Amino acid sequence: MADLAEYHCAIVGCGARGMHQAEMLETIPEMELVAACDVAPEPLQQIRDRFGGVALYTDLDAMLSEQQIDIVHLMTLPDVRVEPVVKAARSGVKAVTIEKPMALLPSDAEAIAAAAQEAGCLMAVNHQRRYMPYCEGLRQVLASGLVGEIRFARCSTNSNSLLEMGPHMVDLLLMMLGDRDPLELWATSVGADGFNNPIKHNAPFRTLARVLFPGDLEVLFIHSHDTVGTWGESTLYMHLELDFWGTQGRAWYTQNEGWGYHARGMTEPSTGPTSWANDNEAAQQEFTRAVGRWIADPAVGHRCSLEHSLRGFEILMGIMKSSLTGQPWQYGDDVSDKDVAQLQALLAEREGTASVGPVSGC
Repeated sequence: MADLAEYHCAIVGCGARGMHQAEMLETIPEMELVAACDVAPEPLQQIRDRFGGVALYTDLDAMLSEQQIDIVHLMTLPDVRVEPVVKAARSGVKAVTIEKPMALLPSDAEAIAAAAQEAGCLMAVNHQRRYMPYCEGLRQVLASGLVGEIRFARCSTNSNSLLEMGPHMVDLLLMMLGDRDPLELWATSVGADGFNNPIKHNAPFRTLARVLFPGDLEVLFIHSHDTVGTWGESTLYMHLELDFWGTQGRAWYTQNEGWGYHARGMTEPSTGPTSWANDNEAAQQEFTRAVGRWIADPAVGHRCSLEHSLRGFEILMGIMKSSLTGQPWQYGDDVSDKDVAQLQALLAEREGTASVGPVSGC
């Protein structure tokens, strides 16, 4: 395997997600796991027991200086992002993959983007659903005009915080809309406990937003445990739904309940199955292999490039800014770390009330 590998990989953060990525690399002939880093000894021992000859480190600087690494897979919790990404980029690695959310604060995202640009390092954020065949199929249906011009979309999900499943929902929405910039949004949020959830996603618990795109396209964006959503879905993280209404029909995607479209003139809708359990592994593998193709030829790009993820992250930060001010937020306007902290304080102060901003604005 080592003789055949084209890319030497390292994992930073060896918990459950790190182990999953290590097992994934084992299935990709052109990639080899050569090193792993974690501040705790127990996850490293699990890597040692499972993979044998991988070099193990508790010090990231030492790993980056001593090993010849092409790709760093950053699998840490979301409160450990900026420092390892910046260090990896400056060490000269060819690419870094980052778990979502790519950042928790605007300054974090700015630092990551600056490091990528300064070092010329390719970066991709793990929004692997872009590599599921039916997500690409739905994108093609919408791009083809089969259901006409899209005028309204509704997307919804639930998790313990807006920055937990929200990034996946926004990323899929943007993919389906051709990764275009929105014009503005108006949002409201509740739930300061979302900022303190166990896996450290720094955002509100429930959010409702109205997002406007060019072409008179309006999107209703919902993140909440109690939203009207995927029929029959009760499991946290598995609830993810997008619906699109066009001038000639509609199209839809749910994470486990199927996808399809029904255009004017069709007697029956065209539908197909979806299954997170069946398709996640293949999508994760393709996401990872695509990084290798991107390194070999930067012109081919990557569906989950940092550029696409920055757009989604900016929308999520705009949602928090609008929730704080109760006013529409124009895409591209500044959002600061202070805005996020003030929203957390405001939600804590108003805990138990119906909303932060005027619900009528959404």
